[in-house]
Amino acid sequence: MPSLEIISVRLFDGNDEMKVRRLFDLNVRRRTESETGPIRAVLYKNASVMNDWSIHLVQPIGRVKQARSSTAARMVEDFKQVGLVDYTVWVGLTTGT
Repeated sequence: MPSLEIISVRLFDGNDEMKVRRLFDLNVRRRTESETGPIRAVLYKNASVMNDWSIHLVQPIGRVKQARSSTAARMVEDFKQVGLVDYTVWVGLTTGT
């Protein structure tokens, strides 16, 4: 089953879009394969609230983790510099259909 880590950030300053993009790019480049295995990282911006951003880190099937990955842990700490941060882990389930 895949897992999904979601890091939600509400920026202190709505004009910090470039900081968000730089922090995201830095953390994605900094991650190594041996650290957490294959991972897909996607950055989202809220369509109606300019201060709200979301980072989704997807671990493929067979790499489910109940705890925060080291990549997510670094991102959470880094993004606290620019806003309020919330973190959750989701585990994919099969429906049997």
